[in-house]
Amino acid sequence: MDDKKSWDNIPSLDNLRVDWDYAPENPHGRRDSRRLSGKTLVSLFGFPAIPIKIATSTTICKGILQDISNCGVAVRVQQPLAENEKVKVGFFLGSNKIICKGLVKHTCSDTLGYTSGISLLDMTEDNKQIIQELYASAVLKEAI
Repeated sequence: MDDKKSWDNIPSLDNLRVDWDYAPENPHGRRDSRRLSGKTLVSLFGFPAIPIKIATSTTICKGILQDISNCGVAVRVQQPLAENEKVKVGFFLGSNKIICKGLVKHTCSDTLGYTSGISLLDMTEDNKQIIQELYASAVLKEAI
């Protein structure tokens, strides 16, 4: 005769302790907020690319906005930006001029140049609102 297994045969775990803290995965990857891709921005504004200027303590370089969120941007540039370098960034989202301080978080190279992730340190609430409205516009555009 087979003894059927049941949940009642498993001992109680009343004093169970977990030796790690559970942290759910961020639905946006490691980022705190959603990003709008350069492709999405281009479709919203009808431009072939969103140009960006980045000023460091030694130079000013031009690049292309790859993506954006309320707290950061990814940019494609022709010269590398040093990690942890303080920068100022400036670009237009439509008729809205965005200028703020930033901190380079990472830079990687590929055949087209360099891509740098920059944390935006002093985004105004108005600028954050502009980005949130663009995200809403992109979602609405996809739904139609």
